[in-house]
Amino acid sequence: MIEKVHDPGRMEPRQTPGMIVTSLISITAGGSAGPEAPLVQINGSLGSWLGVKLKLAISHIRILTFCGMSAALGAFFGAPIGGALFALEIPHRRSLEYYEAIVPAIVASIFSFSVFRFGTGLNVGGIYRFNLFDTLPTLSWLNLIEGGLLGVAGGLAAIVFIYIFRFTKSWIKSIEHRHILLATLGGLSIGLIAVFFPQTLFFSEEQIETVIEQGPTLGVTMLLGIALAKMFAISFTLHGGFRGGFIFPLFFIGANLGLAISIALPEIHPTIAMLCLMAAVNVAVTKTPVSSTVILSVLSDTSILPIIAIASFASFLLTTNISLLKTQRSRSQEGIPVMA
Repeated sequence: MIEKVHDPGRMEPRQTPGMIVTSLISITAGGSAGPEAPLVQINGSLGSWLGVKLKLAISHIRILTFCGMSAALGAFFGAPIGGALFALEIPHRRSLEYYEAIVPAIVASIFSFSVFRFGTGLNVGGIYRFNLFDTLPTLSWLNLIEGGLLGVAGGLAAIVFIYIFRFTKSWIKSIEHRHILLATLGGLSIGLIAVFFPQTLFFSEEQIETVIEQGPTLGVTMLLGIALAKMFAISFTLHGGFRGGFIFPLFFIGANLGLAISIALPEIHPTIAMLCLMAAVNVAVTKTPVSSTVILSVLSDTSILPIIAIASFASFLLTTNISLLKTQRSRSQEGIPVMA
């Protein structure tokens, strides 16, 4: 999807049915990949199709594609601004560059968010009950330092995940074209991991709440084991041929690591530790420091956005030269003139 956004600037609708089928199988069977990527594919390709039908220039088709992507993520995350920014950040390694699409993307995201919330009756924001922990203390400059250090820790954890992901890819290279065998081995691997760590099943949106509720009773070693097992579960899911996104799975890894740090170092509030690690791990992989900060602030319904932002950018700077998504690149490399 990232490659298509850059060149030719639109998504192919014919790929959408296959994405829907494979992602539904993965999501319902417990794979560690979420619906955000399929939703982006569906809505993004719809925007591309509309632009082609209206016979628009490719620059305007790309904007409509971003509008579709933003609408999907705005409704899914329950954060219209964050969802739009994420769609605009994800194609690049150095944050947002298609700035001319910001306003239409945010407008599309707001409308999608409004329709979804009105149609479902779901509450806005605050889906995780961080209030189960002690009340957040009055923030001080020490918390800002904590955010930076937690961001570095999250970045290092993400580097471990990236190498696990690459190792898995090299391990299955000899059978990558034998799709049935690959999917079978992927499913078996996910199942074996779940025997020992059942918390790793599914794409982890709900499982993060379980970490908040039960995590303190699991202990540091178990939380670290769950995080490591989830890294392998994500790798086996996606390399097994199943389709989906890994934003919430990465959030889940960060939540476990953050709570483990908080238990080991009680001076760090668990809410701060978890949110900073959730942001840092995701940012290191997706290179989306602005949108990840906004999304997590909305999902957590907390007032620690500055600390999450520091953690996000600390992780981003630490991992600038390490990339998992090889198709991310600067728009200046594709021969498309930047608007004056």
